[in-house]
Amino acid sequence: MIVDIFNEVLSAVKTHVSPIKVLSHYPETTPEFPCVIMEEGSNTANLGTTDTSGEKFNNQTFEINIFTIGSEKVSTAKGIRNKVDSIMSDQYGMNRDYSGTIPSFLDNNIYRWVLRYSCVVDKDKKLYRR
Repeated sequence: MIVDIFNEVLSAVKTHVSPIKVLSHYPETTPEFPCVIMEEGSNTANLGTTDTSGEKFNNQTFEINIFTIGSEKVSTAKGIRNKVDSIMSDQYGMNRDYSGTIPSFLDNNIYRWVLRYSCVVDKDKKLYRR
């Protein structure tokens, strides 16, 4: 059993950071800034809880990339970061495993903040911290 909560979490993030564009994949063309891209990193069986009847829990990870430009790009990114974290950490109770900047070598005008979260989820979509 693979429990998939990605669309539910994506929808919550979209609602909370609106009107900022939130995508579930990298676009083929240059997006409008600011832009948030949220991807499911992994969704694996929690082997310590698997028995002959199957999986009981899944380990899930999510990565959120925030892209901004302009003279207020750092403060804009941090404001969006805080809104995203209020959903991921406070509402869903996920672990924030990483939060930091990654330089954009192709375009120094673009500021990028990355967040990574993890959780354990059961078949009823109840979330637990690791």
